[in-house]
Amino acid sequence: MIDKQADNKSDTSSAVIRAVDILDALCESAEPLGISTLAKILDMPKVTTFRILNSLVAAGLLFKNADDLYSLSPKFLIYGNRVHASLSLKNISEPILTELAVAVEENVNLGIAYKNYVLTLFNIPAASYLLVANLLPLSELYCSSMGKTILSHMDEASAEEYFSHTLEKRTPNTVIDYRSFQLAKEQYLQCGIMYDDEEFEYGLSCFAAPIYDANDNLIAAVSVSGPKSRILSKKEDIESRLLDATHKISAILKTADYTVEELKKTLA
Repeated sequence: MIDKQADNKSDTSSAVIRAVDILDALCESAEPLGISTLAKILDMPKVTTFRILNSLVAAGLLFKNADDLYSLSPKFLIYGNRVHASLSLKNISEPILTELAVAVEENVNLGIAYKNYVLTLFNIPAASYLLVANLLPLSELYCSSMGKTILSHMDEASAEEYFSHTLEKRTPNTVIDYRSFQLAKEQYLQCGIMYDDEEFEYGLSCFAAPIYDANDNLIAAVSVSGPKSRILSKKEDIESRLLDATHKISAILKTADYTVEELKKTLA
């Protein structure tokens, strides 16, 4: 027996996808396009192209001029303004970082630079485990992977001045001098991952990677944290997934033209 309801859903889904393809083609074109051109570009029957174009015009999403050429309507400016107004670093990154936390089964944190500290915007706890240390909203730069990522993007004079102050050596592994930090920075610049090897608390290790804004400036850092033995047992998988997640977020920020200045407005 033929499932007509399932067939109708499939047809509707296909029509929506084709409509989006048409919108994408018009968005990428510098000038209005006609039915024949669109049908050729999208390898779509002219009849189907014509039907979808008429629906999009009726919906106010497209304009058709006197030469039967089609272009996007100003309605997309309204959509774009609404989308941009709803954008935030948290809204953009949280779904991607939630997937990361589920995949690696460890805590995931997102932090930004704030007056020589790391300000943790949010933490996603692993489903099965508790964080070894209580994550503070504001923490020192020098003793965490997110903080050292931020320090790595400071100019040399500022970073050196930061380490000229007396810093608490929380564990034997804590980096408190500029020379030791430079060695960590060199490794970070080679692999894109900053490490915290029990530098904040005994038994706790973290890997961090940067997020860049639309102008390729550092806007945030993401860390994966957990017990050292467990973190190291899946090091390669965590590193790969962490870099993939931060690259995705950076790409979205670039597409959305989201910058550090936009973030600062939300923190003002």
